[in-house]
Amino acid sequence: MNEPDKTRALILEAAREQFVQFGFSQTTVEDIASSLGISKATLYKYFSSKEQLLREIVFGLLRSIEAGVNSVIQDERKDFPQKLGEMLSFIGLKLAGISGLLTLDIQRNTPEIWKEIDEFRRERILSKLKRIIQEGVENGVFRPDFDQDLLVLMYITLIQNIMNPATLVRFSLSFNEGFEMIIRIVLEGILADKGRARYISPALRPQEKTS
Repeated sequence: MNEPDKTRALILEAAREQFVQFGFSQTTVEDIASSLGISKATLYKYFSSKEQLLREIVFGLLRSIEAGVNSVIQDERKDFPQKLGEMLSFIGLKLAGISGLLTLDIQRNTPEIWKEIDEFRRERILSKLKRIIQEGVENGVFRPDFDQDLLVLMYITLIQNIMNPATLVRFSLSFNEGFEMIIRIVLEGILADKGRARYISPALRPQEKTS
């Protein structure tokens, strides 16, 4: 990676940390530049605005999620519970770094960017997640008596509001323990008897205790 690319990556990471900690609307370009020890003029050589920073951070995350989801879908060796479990795990790990408060901040203060985000995730990510769920229902692996949109919303809300240090400490959970608990609850809740018998995803198995 050449020097300009390194600087650009450092700016994006600093902006992400500031947005997550303080919110998009409460963070200024000067805050981001100061955290790196550079001037605003230097930052503006790489990014034209705070909004451009937000777009690059969020859409970089969404494109990464999309690529991971596509990889799971295309793996013909995996059955429906495995695919859904791995997709939920991958999406959850990526979203854990973006708090629910930041999402709300974007919705309220940059509605045009939120519209782009919402369209991307619905059309290119969540539609594929729902397709796997529907195929599982049609094959008798998942129960048919639940709302798929509500399930996805519940999962994203849980990840963004529980997977933060303050909440995990309150319940004496490590990051992995909290994350695995959310995944297990979501997946086990929709498995039909047929699917429960095939519940073999390593990421979702309870950890065996060693003596």
